[in-house]
Amino acid sequence: MITATGEHSYGEWTVTVPATCATDGEEKRTCANCDAFETKVITATGEHSYGEWEEITPPTATEPGVQQQTCSVCGAVQTKEIPVITPEIENPFNDVPEGQWYTDAILYCYEKSYMAGVSDTEFGRKSNVTRAMFVTILAKIDNAELSAYEGKSSFVDVAVGKWYASATEWALVNGYTSGIAEGYFGYKNDVTREQLATFFYTYSEKKGYDVSGRKDLSGYSDLDRVHGWALDTMSWAVDFGLISGTSATTLAPRNSATRAELAVIVQKYAKSVKE
Repeated sequence: MITATGEHSYGEWTVTVPATCATDGEEKRTCANCDAFETKVITATGEHSYGEWEEITPPTATEPGVQQQTCSVCGAVQTKEIPVITPEIENPFNDVPEGQWYTDAILYCYEKSYMAGVSDTEFGRKSNVTRAMFVTILAKIDNAELSAYEGKSSFVDVAVGKWYASATEWALVNGYTSGIAEGYFGYKNDVTREQLATFFYTYSEKKGYDVSGRKDLSGYSDLDRVHGWALDTMSWAVDFGLISGTSATTLAPRNSATRAELAVIVQKYAKSVKE
């Protein structure tokens, strides 16, 4: 009689239960001589077999949508956001050609109803911005309810019932402007770049926005052209990104702002504080 060796002659490992993304599998090998066998665990792969993305909630112009994909093995689900629909804005303005530094900003302001054209087909991009225009635009950015200010005017030069009268009264009552002199708003006056900085700073401060940032303006050769009352607000506006130099070394603080320039500033401001 030959004594048993006690050593099995195991064959190759064979998968008997495949591992999935979530569950362990098993493999087995069998002795060729005595049919003894042993098993071992195949650790779950952790890799899901996801199918195609499926839209669950469609996006709108204001709210993102949701899409998901499901693992065909374990039913695990993962989701991702579908960006909001950004409709292509039809350009109605003959004086706003495509691809210019102001094009996107003008169409943004038009689509948001912050700024309208001077006619149905002209934006008036080269025209200067008056103080009357600006407070009206600021009220639109604020989404202000102006009905409470209709039929009122605290300024000698602002007649009740004018298209800018209620916005002007709103700006005065809320502390966004005090006019150019006692009792006078100066509605016909062009708005300068440093005045824009001051308007936006005052409005932001009154609304409780962060106005702590400041930019060193000493590198601008025309810094002496900035009025003393506007030095701090210009420093803030440059730091905030609302005002940039007309060149690497000039601020042109007393230059009148054009409607194209204002559209760019309004877009930057609105996207920073409202979106």
